Amino acid sequence: MTGKPAKSKAKKDTLPRKAIIVYDGKTTEESARNYAAVVTSPALAAYRVIAEVESKSGIGADLDTPALIEQLKAQAKAVTDGSMAEAEAMLINQANYSAKPLFTACHAWHGAGERNTI
Repeated sequence: MTGKPAKSKAKKDTLPRKAIIVYDGKTTEESARNYAAVVTSPALAAYRVIAEVESKSGIGADLDTPALIEQLKAQAKAVTDGSMAEAEAMLINQANYSAKPLFTACHAWHGAGERNTI
């Protein structure tokens, strides 16, 4: 039995999405304010840093921009609502896996316990 090939649905919502969502306002002025609010938002600033760093790691291609921005907004809202859990977790991880090896390497480089003189 032969038939027509199935039509593929438009891949409109295929992930990862890369568009930054800005809503139109009722007026041109309101649209301009909406755009300015998004461009100057802390979430977009953090997104730019993450996107740049992860573009070199290979993860960037898989990042869904709207989802990442919403996650960053949710993390900021949690802090304003009084939860520091995310910030505390980030700091402890940075201390254990970024700062500690750096300090250990610096200590070894300068010679364990030796004083450097000029």
